[in-house]
Amino acid sequence: MAIYQENNILFTNVPISKKQMNMKRLFTMIVALAAIIAYASAQTLSVQPIEIQEGGQTEMVVNLTGGTSATALQFNLKLPDGMTVNTDGVSLGTATDGHTLSVQTLNSGDLLFILYSMDLKPFKDGELLRIPVTAGSTETTSNGKLYTVRTATADAVSHTCEDATFSAIVSGAYKLGDANGDGTVSVTDVTMTISHILGKTPAGFNKDAVDINGDGSISVTDVTMIINIILKGEVPQETVYYWYAGQTPPTSISGTPTVDDTNFTNNKWHTLGSTGSTSTTISKTVSGATSSNYWYVAAPSGFIATASDLSTPDTSMTQLSNITVNGATYVVFKSNSTSVKASIYMAKK
Repeated sequence: MAIYQENNILFTNVPISKKQMNMKRLFTMIVALAAIIAYASAQTLSVQPIEIQEGGQTEMVVNLTGGTSATALQFNLKLPDGMTVNTDGVSLGTATDGHTLSVQTLNSGDLLFILYSMDLKPFKDGELLRIPVTAGSTETTSNGKLYTVRTATADAVSHTCEDATFSAIVSGAYKLGDANGDGTVSVTDVTMTISHILGKTPAGFNKDAVDINGDGSISVTDVTMIINIILKGEVPQETVYYWYAGQTPPTSISGTPTVDDTNFTNNKWHTLGSTGSTSTTISKTVSGATSSNYWYVAAPSGFIATASDLSTPDTSMTQLSNITVNGATYVVFKSNSTSVKASIYMAKK
């Protein structure tokens, strides 16, 4: 009696009946089908909810889970109402490994995204894409969708994944310090902000409007800044500023960026601290950085940023277009060269 192996299953050459042969084939098909189902069920794309102001800009983050067997994928993107995409600004995330991206506008106005690897490298779990989007000029709450999502392995095993629906809230523009949204900054806004700090948040209170320094929390610092707006008609220049290491930063900052720490992460905005009346120098090494990293700083108007690999500041940063930070306008500076480490020097003009 001889023994042989097929699909990791041992068989003998002992004569078997037709019924047994059919059972053998059925068992082999079940094993193969189970493998396909295990691959197929693991592929999932998701999009983080978007919250943005009218006319504002932010990034739509697409995440991939269970995609480590796939080497290529494609999906169509239907944008939320009134939103547009800057296709030239789309960037690849950490889930890719030398993959190539192609974006095409369909007749319907939706977008087709295709990612593939000429080396047949698989994806990783994590952030797949960052897609810059601009909101329309109307307050809306709507949904976007990734649909016709397909993946393929290196041996050309393909699968159609489930659609991924995500929410988008476009809120009206607001004036900094205007807690009740009546269009003016007054003592009423100061009173409402203090009530919020004491845990008695009034109806209609706009937290974003009174987070003047953009640190993600409401405190007496913000109250003082609101009073300055009432008395002087301007936002004080003492406010949080940010820095970023990577290729091209997002065009807006919403919410609270990652707090600055020793484990600095590439391609994300980080909070540096508050700018005061005196110059400030801060130095940080990027974890896992490469020589291709540029450095960016977002600062309130009235400040200038310079950078150097040494502690002594120089003029190696160029001012770029402004950026929106939680509704406020910040100036952005970019280093003229790339490096793993930079010392950022902030000073008032």
